Amino acid sequence: RLIVLSSDAKEQHPELQKTAQLIAQGIKHRETSELLSLLSHPDMRIRQRAQFVLADRGEASIQPLAVIARDANAEQMARIHSLWCLGMIARYGDYQVGDASHPLGAVIEVTEDPDPEIRSQAARVLGDEAYKPAYEQLSSLVFDEEPRVVYHATMGLGRIGDPAATPYLVAMIA
Repeated sequence: RLIVLSSDAKEQHPELQKTAQLIAQGIKHRETSELLSLLSHPDMRIRQRAQFVLADRGEASIQPLAVIARDANAEQMARIHSLWCLGMIARYGDYQVGDASHPLGAVIEVTEDPDPEIRSQAARVLGDEAYKPAYEQLSSLVFDEEPRVVYHATMGLGRIGDPAATPYLVAMIA
């Protein structure tokens, strides 16, 4: 059985009404600037929908997403969704490793961010794409003080598959 409990008072909350309205109207038709602002929306469904629409727009989204990803003053969730979106664009776009316009170039830039969750998600995105130019950054993140960062950097090095990473991995394990 599925039992749903709700409160009439909660349903009248203005934020919930705005979210329901956004979902009902859809977001595909919205301007890029509005989609970027929705990456920090409190509702995960809205953030993800904005991320997917921005990813569908491809190359036109790279620069604005990179700005948010690099901005230490931007909301953390907006930065994380920007990183994930750049990874999606890289995965489904036609980019050559080393291209100046490669979406993952901006992701590499945040591997030294002061926020450990941003470093962790950057390592995750780079590893998911097995992005070989990120080898150096991932190798250094293997020794990060945050376990999540170490985990994603280690997994990323494994996906890149360069045997030269073995000493880093053995040192981390030791």
